[in-house]
Amino acid sequence: ATVDELYDLLVKFRDEDPNQNGVADEIPLTGDNKLHYIRPIM
Repeated sequence: ATVDELYDLLVKFRDEDPNQNGVADEIPLTGDNKLHYIRPIM
């Protein structure tokens, strides 16, 4: 995957409704190894 593809994916998470619940409640998130505490919920 490229950086542009990752960017496009994060924009879709932000602007669309991937879980189709009708609520804009998705948060696009990316990080590095310092965010190891988030890995279990991904």
